[in-house]
Amino acid sequence: MYMDISFYEVILPKLRKLASEISEPAYKRYEEIVSKLWRTITIDEKYPKLVYGIDGGSRVVEFKGFVFSLVTAIAVGYVYEDSVYRLKESLRTAYVGKIVPLSNIGERIKLYREIVEGKVACHACKDGAMILMDGSIASIIVRPRPEPRFTQRYFLIEDVVGYINSKDKAYFKKLKECIDSTLVDKNKLVETPICSADLKPHGIESEELDIVAVIVEYIEKLYTYGKLIEQAIRGSCQLVFIAKTSHSRDLVNSPLYPDIILFEKLTNGKGISSSIFKQLIEYKNLPRPDLPEEYLNVFEYYSLAGLLYSYMRLEDRGPMLKVEVIGDYSNLHDSRDKTLLEVYRSLQAISNNGYPHPLRIAHRDTHITYNDMKKLLHLLGLDIESTGREVLE
Repeated sequence: MYMDISFYEVILPKLRKLASEISEPAYKRYEEIVSKLWRTITIDEKYPKLVYGIDGGSRVVEFKGFVFSLVTAIAVGYVYEDSVYRLKESLRTAYVGKIVPLSNIGERIKLYREIVEGKVACHACKDGAMILMDGSIASIIVRPRPEPRFTQRYFLIEDVVGYINSKDKAYFKKLKECIDSTLVDKNKLVETPICSADLKPHGIESEELDIVAVIVEYIEKLYTYGKLIEQAIRGSCQLVFIAKTSHSRDLVNSPLYPDIILFEKLTNGKGISSSIFKQLIEYKNLPRPDLPEEYLNVFEYYSLAGLLYSYMRLEDRGPMLKVEVIGDYSNLHDSRDKTLLEVYRSLQAISNNGYPHPLRIAHRDTHITYNDMKKLLHLLGLDIESTGREVLE
């Protein structure tokens, strides 16, 4: 079935107008600004001794009354020996389970994936390794936005924590013990990849279950990445986020186009942009729920960390990447240019087609296809087609 051809008469003029607005000449007004912010460089590659690519995958299938979910994460590690990279290890975990109630599913799957990615990254953060994570730290730490079905009484994180404490005072202590065990014991991580999915607070009213689940899972994620940032600040690893897309406009300050698009369109060849440096999160903006002190001590590492980023093209005609380095605020502030150039040299050494090879492999190994899901469900005697719903990615 196709759209009626008469709609083309209505749509085509609007498409032509839109095409003219997003055409190449529209970017030209920013050419002079971008040229001042871009540096074409030729520099020797620097091979990091140990590098890990971190990524994850997820698929869900909705059945009547519940959602079946599969979430994977991997840390693929390579060591540089005898002038060649060799596979050192692959740290893997996977969450398999059902999600109820049937609300906030997209938010919760996103949290699940970020949690398991953060945990395998914590295990990889050792021996001064370069840790490459897909995406941006900003998307990791943003507060969740659950959609309450019945009430908005417990929307804020602080309110949800207070509500849980009133029902199950020991819950967050038990949750922390579980999370800590998954961060130090690989077998525990495989056994219980997401503590908040398996460990539920007692006495929660049914109409509050969806909101409570989202906030508890967010707290697990915040704690996990707080521990990862702590390790990076202490020098256990160099933590780098790499994004292929970004909405940031901090450098060019265009009201219309993200920086990454302007650098992509208006520069040629390998190079690096000017940098942006900021505190990761100001202390006053951290959530301050009534949690055990051990949680809050970990959360404080967010305010001690610095975020340093720039845009890089690692290969002629390669993709433009936003590269973020997370580390000690004072150290990053004092050595911005040196830090970014060293990261550029390392990324150039481990990339093909302009993208870091360890990240490419991590993405490949965690990608879950429709057929993967179909085969797994078939083993359980379940049939995707019988749900009447498409598989969601």
